[in-house]
Amino acid sequence: MVTPLPTTLAQLLSTSDVVLLDGAMATELEKHGVDTSSALWSSVAMDSDPGAIRAVHRSYLDAGSRVLVTNSYQACPDDFVAAGWERSAAEELVRDSARLALESVREWSTSGQDPVVVAGSIGPYGAHLADGSEYTGNYRLDEEGYRAFHRPRIRLLHEASIRSFGIETQPRLDEVLAVLALLRDEFAGTEAFVSFSLGDAGHLPDGTVLADAARAVTEFSYVVAVGVNCVPRGWVTDALTALHEATALPLLAYPNSGEVYHPTTKTWSPGPDQDQQAALVPQWIQAGARLLGGCCRTSPSTITELAQLTA
Repeated sequence: MVTPLPTTLAQLLSTSDVVLLDGAMATELEKHGVDTSSALWSSVAMDSDPGAIRAVHRSYLDAGSRVLVTNSYQACPDDFVAAGWERSAAEELVRDSARLALESVREWSTSGQDPVVVAGSIGPYGAHLADGSEYTGNYRLDEEGYRAFHRPRIRLLHEASIRSFGIETQPRLDEVLAVLALLRDEFAGTEAFVSFSLGDAGHLPDGTVLADAARAVTEFSYVVAVGVNCVPRGWVTDALTALHEATALPLLAYPNSGEVYHPTTKTWSPGPDQDQQAALVPQWIQAGARLLGGCCRTSPSTITELAQLTA
């Protein structure tokens, strides 16, 4: 059994001014020849090419990431079963997302590099729908429905020694509160960061004021950071400013590459912020960012630049 890593995210934040997350997984896997076009997205690589996942994790560690996120954002047992796997095999693939990250860290850390945290990625119910709903929030379950959806993945990651969770790309506050209550009630001794997607720089896609969402998650004692991801770089400064006024928690941001995503065609086009990371990062730090990384279409070079900018 893979044992938990000795360092927590709370400990990393207590000893570092800025901690670097990793960046995109799917587009990096595609560079290794992995087909991510199915509803399973990058999760398919747990079966088809686990070595590629290890290679991507290693590339981010080499670039300066000290928080790796497991390749479980869209890894739900039911989705693997629907795609043809037996239930036991489907559950093992979710556990593998944790093992691959933890083992990558241990292999990389043998020569005494900095401590690293692995966070279990918990994407929203909207990601399971595979229709762009994580950007719109156009769905709704009751609290028990959210718990029932998220419980199996969290349980499997926890069984595989994950003790830090990244509740990320979340468009709905009600879903986040249900997941946090689930962690509190059934998975004691864990910690989590919460990262919202946005409808604009001040609101979640479900219409919730971002500052109000931050205040709500701050009520859970094991939440160690809050912020935004999968958003345009140009929104980050205003979002962090709103968060800073609402909570004393460490803030995080891992925006997209600066390119513009078109949900209906699932394509990207050049955007005005594509080459603006170096100019924007000082603003983000001034606004209170303590955790920085990248989301869609970012790469190890994104993290390398962040490492240089925050050194």
